[in-house]
Amino acid sequence: MGYRQQQKPPVPLFALTLLFLLNLYTQFPSCVNNIYSQKHQQWDQSSTAIKEERDYAMYLKLIQSSNASSQLTINATEFKLPDPGLEALTAGGYPTQRVSDALPEKMYLIYGVESSGTKFVAEALAGAVGLPDWYDLSFTDTLESNDNKVHFQHLSLPSGSNEVLKEGLQEHEKWSLENLSIVPVYYPTGCRVQSEVPSAMVPVPRRCRSVMGKEVMTPPHRYFVNITSHVQWYRERGVKVYPVMVVRDPMFHFSGILAPYRGHCQNPEKAYEQYEQGRAIMAEALNSGVQPLIVSYETLLTLQMPYLQHIYFQLGIVSKHRPSFVNGNTKKLYPGRSHGPVPHVEQELIRQDGTVLKSSIMV
Repeated sequence: MGYRQQQKPPVPLFALTLLFLLNLYTQFPSCVNNIYSQKHQQWDQSSTAIKEERDYAMYLKLIQSSNASSQLTINATEFKLPDPGLEALTAGGYPTQRVSDALPEKMYLIYGVESSGTKFVAEALAGAVGLPDWYDLSFTDTLESNDNKVHFQHLSLPSGSNEVLKEGLQEHEKWSLENLSIVPVYYPTGCRVQSEVPSAMVPVPRRCRSVMGKEVMTPPHRYFVNITSHVQWYRERGVKVYPVMVVRDPMFHFSGILAPYRGHCQNPEKAYEQYEQGRAIMAEALNSGVQPLIVSYETLLTLQMPYLQHIYFQLGIVSKHRPSFVNGNTKKLYPGRSHGPVPHVEQELIRQDGTVLKSSIMV
C-alpha cells in the first residue's frame, strides 16, 4: 500500500513580507552608515579644500597688507598655516621632537639633478625664513640658523666634487667617472665627518654619537644621496623635514652640466647615466612617503612671485622675500653660447618618449 507524501502548507504571503521587512530593517543601519561615511568623507575633503583656499586668501591678505620685506609673524587664531614637516612626523608615528640637540628642529631639503635650479630655490627659501648669509648657498651645500634649530640642505644628484677624482687622469678620462656610490644619509652640520680617504671608518664627534654611533664611513668625493633613506633617517629622530624637489627641462639640464670648462660632467654618455640615476632616486622618493613639494624651475621663472608665494605658504613660511629672478635658460638658447647639440643625449631623450620611468634605484 503506497503512502502519499504529505505536502507542507504554503507559507502565507504576509509572512514572507514580514521576513523581508525584518531583514531590511536589520540591514538598513549598516547601509545608512556606509552612505553617511562616504558622504562624510566627501564633505570632509571638500571642507578641507575650502578651508585651505580660505587660509591661503587670508595669508595673501596678511602678506600684502604688511610693510615688512621678509619674515612676518601671524596670530595663530587667524588661520592655520600648513606644516608638512610636523604632519609627516605625526602620520608616520615618529617622535615629534628632535631626540638630540645635535640635530636641527627643522630641515629644509632642496634636491634635484644637477643644473636644475636647486641652488636658486634653496637661496630663495633660506632668505624667506630669515637665515643669515642665505646667499652663501651659492658656495656651500648647507646653511644653519644661529641657534642651530633650522638647517638648509641643498643636495644635487649627484653631489660633491670631482676635482680630486680628476687628479692624475688623462684628459679623455676626466669625465669618464662612473659607478658613483649612493650614500644613505647626509649627516647634519657639526656631525659630518671629513677624511682625505673616502669610504673610511672614522670616529663621530662626541655630541653626535647618540644619534650616529661611535663610527661612520666617510662619503666619497662625489656621490648620490638616497633621498628616501635620508629623509627617513631624520624623521626617525624627530626632525621636521620639508623636502622640496626641483625639476627642469632636461635639455637645459644637459646644456648646463655638459658646458665646456664649467660643466659637471663633459662626457655625454656618463652624464646621461648620472641623469638616469638621479631620476630614479627622485622617482623612488615620490612613491615612498617622502612627500616632497615639487617645484618647476620653468614655472617659477614664468610666474615668479605668485608661484613663489604659494610655495612659501605650502611650506608654512610667512614671508615677502623676493629673490632676484634671472632666467638661467635664456643664455642657453642663443647660438654660440652653448656647447651645441649632443646627439647621444637627444637620442636617449627621444627614445624615452612614451616609455614608463622605472622607479627603482639603479645600482
